[in-house]
Amino acid sequence: TAQEIALLAALYEKHRAQFVADPAAADQLLATGEWPAPKDLERAELAAWTSVTRAILNLHETITRY
Repeated sequence: TAQEIALLAALYEKHRAQFVADPAAADQLLATGEWPAPKDLERAELAAWTSVTRAILNLHETITRY
């Protein structure tokens, strides 16, 4: 819905500002995972999108239960 998009956009903006202010936190987040983060992408933006993606993947609508 439009409300959900607005909430996710606000989450992105909030986290991007936090990661711009604290680049070490962005690097720490991006250091996790099976593959290294691409070096040619802006770190704060990638970390912010990672936060948004984590929020989406944790929604009940996304989780499939067997």
